[in-house]
Amino acid sequence: MRRTLLPLTLALAVLAACQDATAPTTPATLAPRSRPSADLAVGEQLDQENLSANSGAGTGSIYFGQSFTAGVSGALTRIEFQINCQYNAQDMVLRVYEGSYDVYEVDFGYPPVVLKELASAPVAATTWPSCNTNPYVGPSWIGVALDTPATLVAGQQYMFRLTCAGCGTFQINHPMSNDDPYAGGKAFVWPTYDNVFRTYVVPDNTPPTVTPTITGTLGSNGWYTSDVTLAWSAADGESTVSAQTGCGPTTVRSDTPGVTFTCSATSGGGTATQSVTIRRDATAPAIAVTGVTQGATYTLGSVPAGGCATTDALSGVATNATVSTSGGPTGSVTTTCGGAVDNAGNAAASVSVGYTVLAPPPVLSIDANGTLDKRTGAAIITGTATCSSALSVTVSAGLSQQQTKGKTTTTLSGGGSTTIACSGTTAWMVTITPSSSATGRFAAGVASATASAPRATTASRTVQLK
Repeated sequence: MRRTLLPLTLALAVLAACQDATAPTTPATLAPRSRPSADLAVGEQLDQENLSANSGAGTGSIYFGQSFTAGVSGALTRIEFQINCQYNAQDMVLRVYEGSYDVYEVDFGYPPVVLKELASAPVAATTWPSCNTNPYVGPSWIGVALDTPATLVAGQQYMFRLTCAGCGTFQINHPMSNDDPYAGGKAFVWPTYDNVFRTYVVPDNTPPTVTPTITGTLGSNGWYTSDVTLAWSAADGESTVSAQTGCGPTTVRSDTPGVTFTCSATSGGGTATQSVTIRRDATAPAIAVTGVTQGATYTLGSVPAGGCATTDALSGVATNATVSTSGGPTGSVTTTCGGAVDNAGNAAASVSVGYTVLAPPPVLSIDANGTLDKRTGAAIITGTATCSSALSVTVSAGLSQQQTKGKTTTTLSGGGSTTIACSGTTAWMVTITPSSSATGRFAAGVASATASAPRATTASRTVQLK
């Protein structure tokens, strides 16, 4: 469908069928509308306008519109334009788009760029005047409040346009200017024309809200004890967030005393910056058992004191490990260190060392005088064993004696053993019978004794037999 855009005198002639025949042939001066302050929403202010008109048009409403350049960033809340009359238009809607394109692209078959629709609002045709007046003199301002404000960015171009069902040729009469008075856009008809219009914006005076979202296991004192994922969001309810720097997601997978991430976001209200420092310590403290050694053997009374050493290379030690011992006092003994926690809340596993503790060997003594059994020739050797703790002690004793008959010297020897329950100083007695090959009897000799349990110890002396 083609549009007709006419200078004032020609337009009046063409539209004589629905216009007053005595209509003037010169356009009226369009003065800014006197508007009560109560009409403005809170914070709403005039942003863009064109009040210049030296011509007019009768246009199918699908071709009525205007592109404009936002002067401030914020929420576009209202658009006003001038229309004198309309012909049976119905279901009229004002739509706002991001960007603009010329109607010639449609007329000559070039597919237009698909523009992003930002907002829309119905237009009440009942508020418009009839066509029984000069279409270009004394037109009415039509104000349309957007159901949902459109977010504008200063310096970017937008377009509003009327759409409707049941619109035909010359449905709308409206004033225009043919000398391109508005530099920020153009009428949705020809590039050198502008419609009369106003836009109202609630300016964005505040920068975006930058919010970090941290996902991970939070331990103690602000430390994380697992991998940490950081994501950012930047939102501004009054204008579009036009730029973001350093706001991409990231994951911290290694322990660190602190790494700082910064996100900056810009909208029409300015730039906001938010920083987050992430500290990660997923490593438990190190514990070592001190004093005793794994697999070692010690003597009771000479066992080193067991202890614990606790270290943490990152967040530091909050609770040192404590020592405990199980088993003993002799035999298998285990020293354990446990209970260590670092400042991040990591708990260390217990560490143990196993070793053996033996009782001290008994102290053996042999009495100076023994007894000779003249009937059997056996020697009875006596003595004592002194033990620091109750032990079962086996004492093995031996006796040897050299005998000379004529020119022949022989050694007479024998041995025996006994087991005693040793506690403190305990007496023992061993009967020693000469070996079967001996031909004599003991008279005196050198006695020796050995305690074989729990640890070997020996004693010897010359014993007189009586």
